[in-house]
Amino acid sequence: MQQHWDRTYAEKSLEELGWYEPDPEPSLALIDRCELSEDARIIDVGAGATLLVDQLLDRGYQSLGVLDISAQALKVLREQLDPQRAARVRWINADITDRLLAGALACLEQHGGARDDVEVVHVPGAWELPPTAARIIGLNRHDAIIALGCVIRGDTPHFDYVCTEASAGLGAVARSASASR
Repeated sequence: MQQHWDRTYAEKSLEELGWYEPDPEPSLALIDRCELSEDARIIDVGAGATLLVDQLLDRGYQSLGVLDISAQALKVLREQLDPQRAARVRWINADITDRLLAGALACLEQHGGARDDVEVVHVPGAWELPPTAARIIGLNRHDAIIALGCVIRGDTPHFDYVCTEASAGLGAVARSASASR
C-alpha cells in the first residue's frame, strides 16, 4: 500500500491528484469552529500534500503534526514549506492503524496474552474487515478476532457508508460465529 502512494506522489503533479485541495477552507472552517488555542495539538491524518499545515502555521498554531502513509507525500509537502516552518512540524510517516495495533497488542500482553500467539492480518481498508474476519473464522484455528480500522471523515457520505457497512458486517460475522460454536 505504501509503495502505491509513494509512486503516485512521485509520478503525478499535485493538480493531477483527484483529492488535492489547493485551499483547505473546509478543514480550516471546522478548526475555527472548535475555537482552539494556538498551543492546541493538531494532527493532519492522511495529509498527502495538502497545504493545511501551511495555513495552520500562518494562523499561529504551534503544535502541529502531519501523518501520512507515503514518505513521498510528506517529502512533497515539506518541500512546499520554508525549511524553518517545516522544522516546526512533527512529520510522521506511518499508517494510522499502526498505533491501534500497537495498543491492542500491548493490552493483550498486559492481560496475559502472548505475542507469539497472535496472528496479525492486514487488509486494504475497513470495508474489507468483515469478509476477512469471516474467512479467518472459517479456518477454525483462532479463539478470538480483534478487528481494527480507521475511516477518516470527509465532506462526502463515504465515511458513513463504510463505517455502517463495516460495523454491520462485523456484527453479522460475530453472530454467525457465535451460532456455529
